[in-house]
Amino acid sequence: MVENTLLREYSKIGPALSILGRIGNGRRTYGELRDAFDQRNTGNLSRWLAKMTANDALIRSCPINDRDNPRKAFYSISDNLFRFYFAYVHPNRSRIERVGADAVYESMVRPSLDTYISYRFEDIAAQYSSRSAMEGRLLGIMDIGSYWHDDRRTHEHGEFDIVLEYADGYDVFEARFLRTAMQRSLADEEAAKILAAPRFKARRIGFVSMEGFDFSSDEYMLIDGGMLYGD
Repeated sequence: MVENTLLREYSKIGPALSILGRIGNGRRTYGELRDAFDQRNTGNLSRWLAKMTANDALIRSCPINDRDNPRKAFYSISDNLFRFYFAYVHPNRSRIERVGADAVYESMVRPSLDTYISYRFEDIAAQYSSRSAMEGRLLGIMDIGSYWHDDRRTHEHGEFDIVLEYADGYDVFEARFLRTAMQRSLADEEAAKILAAPRFKARRIGFVSMEGFDFSSDEYMLIDGGMLYGD
């Protein structure tokens, strides 16, 4: 059903199913997608990705601090149904035919659902920040996005989930989908990583936790599920 819909909609984009299958529930850079395809076809990859982005099949996002660098652009699936399909159904079609959907769900879907949901939770938290800005609740904000940081000395790199840019630095939020309230020790651990990032000027640090927090804080900005959904 999903593949028939896609084939009708993207029939002129040769490897649409392959691209969506490679992305699945995650995000992939151009380089990661290029390496997954036959070298003879990579010359068309930029054109295919541009068409799928224009058709809203894919979302193209760049880190807030390097928006013009195509090597750091990420591609993700925009539609939640397609995302679930290409995360779980598409790669397991033959298994489903052999052992059934229930067995595949128990062995391959259920154990990874928290990870699947955590990626979507990051999107919801980012949308909350964007909505707050649109409603005028974030005075002086200049931009919202993720932040990519590199340590040239150690050759390590990482990414902060949600960064709000202001003239004098950044507010940074880490979104955590947890089954219980977030503990202070985890917040302190994540804050230490943020403060250690080279050439990153953090104004304030915040956390988003669906189940709330087991502490209150004047040091950190704390957003729980009730705030996200306006309860």
